[in-house]
Amino acid sequence: MNKFLEIAPMVKPPNSRIALPQERLLQLDRLKDHYEASSVSQAIRAMITHLAELGVIEHEIPGIEIRKIGKHVSVMFDEGERVAFTSEGAQALVGHIRERLATKGRQGPLINIDHGYTLRGAGGAVAIEIGGVEKKLAPDVIDEFADLIEAQIKHSDD
Repeated sequence: MNKFLEIAPMVKPPNSRIALPQERLLQLDRLKDHYEASSVSQAIRAMITHLAELGVIEHEIPGIEIRKIGKHVSVMFDEGERVAFTSEGAQALVGHIRERLATKGRQGPLINIDHGYTLRGAGGAVAIEIGGVEKKLAPDVIDEFADLIEAQIKHSDD
């Protein structure tokens, strides 16, 4: 066996590979088993969620800002335009994301003019455009994105 295992992420920044010693790979497999996750990415998501619940880290997705503003939920990608959703609009977005994740096969784009977002893809990676910026997110990341919106919906209803 190789001393190091290279793992290529979905996004390929200049340093798109990381080298892991075999011991770390085995630890990641144990982490995956511990969280009963189907992938290492899902196990890392579960660990991040757990640490956020403990207050050790803030629960966020880099490059995506989701926050409560009054009775609205706002979403901003990178330096794009901030888009405010009513609770109903935010819940519609979450529902559309969940539908896309559950769909197998090709899907045409979903353009929601009322709430200002577009979804492309299904099942696997889903591309979402909000505020003039499009992000292609892995299934577990877009699912986490939906979870974070739902958390803000609950806070906005308070």
